[in-house]
Amino acid sequence: TIWSRFSLQWLFENILCALLGAVPKPENVRMNSVNLKNILEWELAPLPYENVTFTAQSMSYTGVFEDVCKNIVLRQCDFSHLAKYGDHTLRIWMETEGGHSDWVNVTFHPVEDTVIGPPNLQVKPVSSSLHVHFSFPKIENEPETWTLKDYYGSWEYKVLYWKRGTSQKLEMVTPFESDMLPDLDPRTTYCLQAQGLVPALNKSGLWSQPICETTADDGKTPVWVIAVMLLASLVAVLLVVLCSFSVLWYLYRQARYVFFPGYSLPKLLKEVGRALLCSDNGKCRLGSALELRGNRSSSPLVSKFLVGRKHVYPLLCCSLPSAQHSALHTLSAR
Repeated sequence: TIWSRFSLQWLFENILCALLGAVPKPENVRMNSVNLKNILEWELAPLPYENVTFTAQSMSYTGVFEDVCKNIVLRQCDFSHLAKYGDHTLRIWMETEGGHSDWVNVTFHPVEDTVIGPPNLQVKPVSSSLHVHFSFPKIENEPETWTLKDYYGSWEYKVLYWKRGTSQKLEMVTPFESDMLPDLDPRTTYCLQAQGLVPALNKSGLWSQPICETTADDGKTPVWVIAVMLLASLVAVLLVVLCSFSVLWYLYRQARYVFFPGYSLPKLLKEVGRALLCSDNGKCRLGSALELRGNRSSSPLVSKFLVGRKHVYPLLCCSLPSAQHSALHTLSAR
């Protein structure tokens, strides 16, 4: 197979280099750059060499190579100090006690070749929408607090958002550092993720991890809440009316008992009242015994009272209230 032939060729070259005393070159040399954090990486062939070191250089604007990492044992070198614009030529070799390898050159353009990492997201609910703020970490080795966006002439954020638990995703593209997600439902959980875009270079960044947030109330009271409040109000009014009616009924009965007691005059007093004869001057007197004796309709008890008034008072006092008792006492004394 192709992989077998490649492995045999690689093994033959390294054995030949060892027999001839030549030092093999570092392999798989590459620039790993994310958000302008530029790390040159490489690999070493598994050969029996001791005290192996590496030297990495970059070409200056004058065309002279300058050491960036010299005689290091690590298999990576930080080139984040490079100017962000323009092409840079980098090279690396491997050194042993018996000599050094040939140089391996790499061309690198930081702004164009770096990978745009995922933006940082801050999401806050605002009414029935979500407010999203985008940010990137500060670029190292810069005197000012510049972020990745400051190195590109055009920049946009692409946002995907969806209701949690659903597969349908909506898309929004904005050039602003902060924006609102439109057309959201109140009191609903949405998830979103974003990436940076550079339209001028047709370059897109890595997606951020999804973040979920719940929208707030839109200020409109739900219908079911209105119905519950209305029902509670009706129940409260009904209870107040019933309580008020009960209190008024209790007060009425108490007043009636105090001012209008529930007893009636005895039959004897009613017949005595009919026997009273009032004169024209407004003074009342008792009829004579003869007048009442002639009235056969009068009861024997009334006749007895009129004939012998001295005996009626003891008869009535036991069945009359205190007020009527006093009135009858006065009448009997006449």
